[in-house]
Amino acid sequence: MPKLTKLQWTNLRSRYEAGEQVKDLAAAYGLNTQTIYNHRKAEDWQRDEGEPVKMEVEVITVEGDKMTFEPVEPETTTGSTGTAIPEGFEEFPTIDDSELNIPTITVLEQKLADAEEKLAAAEAELTETRPTMNIDLYSTPDEVMDFIGKDEMYERAADAENAERVSRSFVPIEYSKQDPRLESRVVALARELVARRSSFIDRTIKARTVKMAMPDKNYDKVDPVTHAVIKGYRLVQPQVEKHLNNEAGQPGASMFKQRDKGAKLILPYRCQTMNCWLLAKQEDGEFVYGGYCSVACQAGDPYSNVPDSAAGTSMASLSRGPTL
Repeated sequence: MPKLTKLQWTNLRSRYEAGEQVKDLAAAYGLNTQTIYNHRKAEDWQRDEGEPVKMEVEVITVEGDKMTFEPVEPETTTGSTGTAIPEGFEEFPTIDDSELNIPTITVLEQKLADAEEKLAAAEAELTETRPTMNIDLYSTPDEVMDFIGKDEMYERAADAENAERVSRSFVPIEYSKQDPRLESRVVALARELVARRSSFIDRTIKARTVKMAMPDKNYDKVDPVTHAVIKGYRLVQPQVEKHLNNEAGQPGASMFKQRDKGAKLILPYRCQTMNCWLLAKQEDGEFVYGGYCSVACQAGDPYSNVPDSAAGTSMASLSRGPTL
């Protein structure tokens, strides 16, 4: 094996850093590849990742014990951008990534969906362990439409219109789905619900109630994103007077009975009057009217001495109870 001069090693290193293969350099200089690898490691050779540069190198011919040197320039080709590409290199090399473990967007999206589904399930499980539920009932006509549903509101408006027609000896009309002729009636119904007016309320009923949310599969929904089932509820109002439902012997018996069925106490606390769903007025963390929304509702409490000074406005639940 010939011993190279310092100049030859310098030229060999330049050719390596310009991109030539080790096996080709070993053949040209009469060396084995390990010798070149040893020099590369010891001297920290680095390949030039920038634009290939033409440079003079030496081709060595060995004849017996004589070596001759011939300076040459490496062959290059011109790429699409005019850049010189050394022989043996490709302008746009093909990279085989079949063995790389790179997650695709689809895989990541599925992982995110699975995580959101687990989170929803955990939140539902946490909700189940709580004895209370926070509920904000609608307060604008638009919220009424979202809360009850547009189709349902139009159906109720149609029923109201036809009931009025029949009462006046007119033939009922067959309305189409979301018939524009019913728009004014729908708006009026929504405003009525927001104003908390109702024909169901009866202040002569001397019984306090507690507002609770009862699970009801009829109102279950499916989350459009996670596809998880969102549990539905309906509102119930058990009476808690001492002369009813064994309240005298076991205070809270009515609430406990509903709780055993899965119902939860609604927060913020609602007025105790039957079919009144206004918030019980509070100031500084205390009830102003003893758990009622107004003086008018408090006057209906059989244990209260407050006079029934005015007919307040309140909202009764829908005939089947508003859904959550």
